[in-house]
Amino acid sequence: MADLLLALGKMNLAAAVAILAIILIRKPARQVFGARQAYRLWFLAPLAALAALLPARTMSVILAPSAIATRPGDLSDQADGLAAQVPVPAPVAAGGIDLSILVLGVALLGMVAFTAWRLRRASKSSVDAWMLAPVAALAALISIRAIWLMVSPDTGAGTGAGTGAGTGAGAAPILVDPVLMLGALWIAGALTMALWFARKQARFHVDERDGVAGPAVVGVVRPRIVTPTNFAHLFSERERAVILAHESIHIARQDVRANGLVALARCLCWFNPLVHVAA
Repeated sequence: MADLLLALGKMNLAAAVAILAIILIRKPARQVFGARQAYRLWFLAPLAALAALLPARTMSVILAPSAIATRPGDLSDQADGLAAQVPVPAPVAAGGIDLSILVLGVALLGMVAFTAWRLRRASKSSVDAWMLAPVAALAALISIRAIWLMVSPDTGAGTGAGTGAGTGAGAAPILVDPVLMLGALWIAGALTMALWFARKQARFHVDERDGVAGPAVVGVVRPRIVTPTNFAHLFSERERAVILAHESIHIARQDVRANGLVALARCLCWFNPLVHVAA
């Protein structure tokens, strides 16, 4: 679980930097290269996230023949000298405590910012936005509790083990692994976002049955164009042709499937406000 959360945190940090860069250069890029090329800049965000998972580059050092020991005792002496010169990274506690705290901080700030953004955009009667407020509050409490378990000297945190005891003398046992708390929080947030999208989709299908939905393209597996029952009365023949041509372009460019991938990313990265802004 810890490795998964650390990878998720690195991917989100890389994607956040890429999204900020795209927001800054999108407008001038559109003026210079056109709208289509500027839109393709968004591919940099998932590429940056995937690049964060690439293994670190390793370097091999080849010693000159003159530097190789000729006597049996020299080999151990040279090995000791090289070991003294090469810095050894500090050991990381089991469970990746430091980066877990970083992910927790991003999650805490992200969910608060996302909830505030949704509340600001929504009207007072919007149930969806207000539904996120208690979820964010509960997630914030869990995050704060998990951070406290990790950094509090009284709990023996710094081991990240969740094994029931810390390494320090007189450390109190950790009854709940903070990394597992973080994992449960992430899963709960992802499920909440998925239910939120499902609720919106269900409401759209209700409007579709009532004949008031669209014009729009729906369906990730089999995309189709949905129009209201009074489509012919709302628009002239020329306007209907333009609208249908526009929606057909969305189908040809696989925009609906792209939107499905974006929705999946928003569920998995629900704590990252920049992912929602980019969507």
